[in-house]
Amino acid sequence: MLDKTSGGSARTGNITYPASREINSIKHFRASNELQTLSIFSLVNILLRTAISSTWRVRSMKLVGFRPILLVARFDECFRFYRDIMGFKVAWGTEGESYATFVVDGINKLSIFKRDDMAKVIGSDNVPSESVSQDRFAITFGVDDISSALNDLRKNGAKFITPIIEQQDWGIRTIFLRDPDGTLLQIESDLPRHEWSEELKRESKKYKNEN
Repeated sequence: MLDKTSGGSARTGNITYPASREINSIKHFRASNELQTLSIFSLVNILLRTAISSTWRVRSMKLVGFRPILLVARFDECFRFYRDIMGFKVAWGTEGESYATFVVDGINKLSIFKRDDMAKVIGSDNVPSESVSQDRFAITFGVDDISSALNDLRKNGAKFITPIIEQQDWGIRTIFLRDPDGTLLQIESDLPRHEWSEELKRESKKYKNEN
């Protein structure tokens, strides 16, 4: 027999399931004697649909912001780099401190924090702070005109590690540099669609990203 519990769930035998819109909509099965006439196939169908309803869906946390924090060993040099070379507005902090936040594009923010101080917070100050390895992440900044960005940053003292690269498989033009702590930074601008590789055009259709 299938009935409704006081907590808003459906019960059959000793098994309790979350109530669903499908179960609640079966008004003509409200009488208990009629509920007993449900076929096993109808019951399984209802329960399967209930199982994939929003009641059982994994709930994600509600975000109110996102801000990367770079853990740096050369705080003052990085502070000057993001302020003077990248041209970001300082929202918090100054040289000689341990934490600073920059406004990147009027909305998004980027922070730097002394690596040793963070290590103390999370209890990892007993492991090496430096290691030789390939880059594990990069921060990308999008621009309208990568050539103009290149010229502006060079005037500010930026040193690039690559020329402008036409990444036809990515659909962008890119150029790379590093901050004083070694963090890999990518400056990118979009390639016109007609300059994309054929593979990227096919992929864009697959993921419905056509303009």
